[in-house]
Amino acid sequence: MSVVLLPVSDSRPEMKNTININNNEPGTSDDEVVVFRGSGHSDQLMKGLCDLWKDNQLTDIVLKVGNRKFPCHRNVLASVSPYFHRMFCSNMQESKLSSVSLQGIRADSVALILDFAYTSRMNFSKENVPLILEAADMLLMTSVKEGCVDFMKEHLHPSNCLGIYTLAERFSCDELAGKVWKFAVRNFRSVRKHREILDQSFEMIEKYLSTDNLVIEEEEEVFETIIAWINHNRKTRLKDLKKLLSHVREHLLPTQYLVDKVLSHPLLTKSESLSMTIEVTARHRSSMNYGTPRTRSRSRRVVLVVGGIGPANIKLTEVKYFDPVDRRWSTFSHLPFDSEPVSCVTAVIDDVYVMGSRGSFIVHRAEDSQWIDLPMLPPERVRQRVTCTSSDDGNLYFVGGFDGVQRVRMVDRFNTKDNTWHELEPIPVAVSSPSTVIFGNKLYVFGGALANGTATDLVHSYDLDDNSSPHRSWEARNPMPHAFSGITAVVLGAYIYIVGSVSTVVHRYNPVEDSWSQAEDMAKTHALCGATVCGGKIYVTGGENQPNSPISEVEGYDPTTKRWMPCHNLPYPIRLHGCATVIKRI
Repeated sequence: MSVVLLPVSDSRPEMKNTININNNEPGTSDDEVVVFRGSGHSDQLMKGLCDLWKDNQLTDIVLKVGNRKFPCHRNVLASVSPYFHRMFCSNMQESKLSSVSLQGIRADSVALILDFAYTSRMNFSKENVPLILEAADMLLMTSVKEGCVDFMKEHLHPSNCLGIYTLAERFSCDELAGKVWKFAVRNFRSVRKHREILDQSFEMIEKYLSTDNLVIEEEEEVFETIIAWINHNRKTRLKDLKKLLSHVREHLLPTQYLVDKVLSHPLLTKSESLSMTIEVTARHRSSMNYGTPRTRSRSRRVVLVVGGIGPANIKLTEVKYFDPVDRRWSTFSHLPFDSEPVSCVTAVIDDVYVMGSRGSFIVHRAEDSQWIDLPMLPPERVRQRVTCTSSDDGNLYFVGGFDGVQRVRMVDRFNTKDNTWHELEPIPVAVSSPSTVIFGNKLYVFGGALANGTATDLVHSYDLDDNSSPHRSWEARNPMPHAFSGITAVVLGAYIYIVGSVSTVVHRYNPVEDSWSQAEDMAKTHALCGATVCGGKIYVTGGENQPNSPISEVEGYDPTTKRWMPCHNLPYPIRLHGCATVIKRI
């Protein structure tokens, strides 16, 4: 039986099919067509489809996953997923069925994906992202997969990086995998402290510990990580011990540690072959071929000193580095310019960025060990006595300065990914030679010289996460205990330390509580010094203890002992230099 719908009859006069338009009106035409767009139509359509789905109305396909069934609409599935589009819009057998069984995917994953298909919203969490990524990859839902990748990038941490890397490799997220792997090898000391490393497969733990780029402070950490991984499931993992020990660079182990900790370890003494292997290695370590995988060097963080002013006001072009493990200074490179003093220095992992006082801007790329010219600031924004700092996302921030006539309020950001400059909201007060750091996604600016040349105690912060407007505002913070210019600020733990004043006093700022306290005094005055954090310690390099009298002393601060200790002196006295921490193959 069929039903024919007829127009409803009433007494109204017959309607014409066209509207008579007055052609005498300027700007009108008999052929004019006006496009009407319903406000909120797409939202209404989305809501209508979602309501139909929730009420199980007009559904025409059932997805079966294990013991669960999901009634839904073919057109919705085909619209959001190329996988379903091929299935339902072709001659595939599934296009004619009323239900389809999905293999290789979990029901919880399908539930999350369907909710997104009908609402365009998805709540990511650390628990459900692996499920969502699994489903998005199988169903070819690129936008959802990209959302998972962005979430994992934002939540990357030493406690989860190995798991994220495994997911990225499994689902061919190549860019994410590369980023996470670099993060993991550069943060080994932190990664090994978390339980996740104990849950890794043999293949993963071997790949991780055998990489030449693994950044370590001591080779002992590699041995201890292997033992911890074996002990986590000794019954099934003991067979892998010999293979993993082959990746310990024994020549980097202290002899006493090798004898006392390695050769006498209970796990090794239970295996005669293992013990003999280690003993032979120990006897012949001095004659080993250091080109083999077992004997190659590792990477570790070093303290870098760039440029500066030496005795008799000589401009220095050497770049030196200090290895806290070997406790010695070595030559890193030479600056490509010799007539332009260094204005500021910062580093992004193992690339070193240097700005000269006349605007020259260069980077030392670790991959090819060469200095490369970068785009300079626009001429009207070039200044000296500017300070800079870098963020984890690869942005550099340049604050204040002196343009040859006056102090300026300028703030600029340089994106190292695409080598572009961007102007930011000016700092409230014009200053030169302030100190800048980034803490908790906020840019902090301490002190500096005001328009009249006197030092200031002002502190300001700028929220780097606030995307609500292009003109983000600066916030005044609790001033420093004293007015300072030419100081250096470094971040260590929960505090920002201020060093380099005209005394031995070290001030400490708590950004969360916006409060100041005094840390332990240094042994000597280091005005106009350089400072950086390396291996969990603060290193203060050079400076001056009298006007125009550079010094070569270096002091290191250990927060666990709360003591400053003298380190190996610089090769020569130096002041007004740049200082940073970089990763270097030793």
